[in-house]
Parts: sequence; C-alpha cells; structure tokens
Amino acid sequence: MAREVRRGLVTAEGARRYGVVVVDGAVDGAATAALRNEMRAGRPAELPVFDMGPPIEELLARCAEETGLPAPTRPSWT
Repeated sequence: MAREVRRGLVTAEGARRYGVVVVDGAVDGAATAALRNEMRAGRPAELPVFDMGPPIEELLARCAEETGLPAPTRPSWT
C-alpha cells in the first residue's frame, strides 16, 4: 500500500480506510496493527450477508416497466 500512496494512486487517508497506516511513504506496522484492531472492534459480531438482489427472472420481467426497454435475451450457443 505504501507504494500505491507514493505513486499517488491512493491517498494516505484512503489507505487508512483499508486498514493501513502510511507515514512518510512507508507502512507503519505498529500503527497499522492498532488501526486494524480498532476497526475489528467496531464491527458487528455477525457480518451481514451480501444481498444479491432479486432473481434474474424477476429483473427481466420488470425491465420494460422500469427502463422502457425490452428485456435482454440470454445468449444461446448451438
């Protein structure tokens, strides 16, 4: 992550959101460990399950109503 910060691909604050502390272009191991412990302590005991949304059939059925376009057709290979 320090390399990405040095290259300007991510800010030091952006790295913190991933749980990495970068100081003067290098990862601060102790501060990173402390930050990750803090982040871990702030999480709920049980992480939520990702909601994939409705089944594809339902999305296709609502397509015209919601977008004004016909539903796409699935490709078929012969």
